[in-house]
Amino acid sequence: MKIESTSFNIFYPRIQNLRRKLFEFEDNLESFFFTPFEGHPIPDDAPSNIPRISAKSKNGHSHMDVSQDRLSFQTNYDHRFNGEWARCLGYLNDRIIPITKIIQTLVNNQFLYSGLTTVIFIEHNDPINHMLKRYFDVQQSNNPFDINLKFTYVIDEKYYINIGINNVRTYSGNANVKNVVPAYLDKINEGVVISLDINDRYGYNYIKEYNSGLVEVKEIITKTSRVVEKNLEEIFEQGVFNL
Repeated sequence: MKIESTSFNIFYPRIQNLRRKLFEFEDNLESFFFTPFEGHPIPDDAPSNIPRISAKSKNGHSHMDVSQDRLSFQTNYDHRFNGEWARCLGYLNDRIIPITKIIQTLVNNQFLYSGLTTVIFIEHNDPINHMLKRYFDVQQSNNPFDINLKFTYVIDEKYYINIGINNVRTYSGNANVKNVVPAYLDKINEGVVISLDINDRYGYNYIKEYNSGLVEVKEIITKTSRVVEKNLEEIFEQGVFNL
């Protein structure tokens, strides 16, 4: 199992004059990101999802974008972290909690919802047959070339747990090949990618006057950790979703 990446996102009511808050982000996150942060000269009346503030982590593994209505914190893990969830979890906690506290201050402790997506690669020499045996009960004359599945669950009447499962192939080649397609490349390996997305958008969608906060962010991290540590193996090996 290899933890490839995570993406943490917060959605909140539109914040005007966001670029004026740049120093507040820098002061609270300077130990994690290069300073100065990059402030983008975007007019306030431009689409709210365009980033106004960006920052890169000091070791180059993470990138943060802040727009008027959402924040995105994305991380790619290298060999020092990707085989050990506990290290990834510590990295996330150290950064997501202070990031969330800044947003809470800017929106008076009332943001809309948040979510954490974790992408995991599991190498397997016959991923199609493995997935057919674990997740399907069908008869067919030919095996599919690709499989892409998604399961969505609601937990605690507040959280969505989305689990995407698909096969993947990895190829290598050089810059001199005639065409960058598999016919001219060498297959390195293949396997299964599991994308785990846990968020509290169900609460936002179905609970009147719903407000999210740091409690929900911490619970999303806890639920993610529980699935990775306790459920992921049986989801992959047995097709058992005991959430």
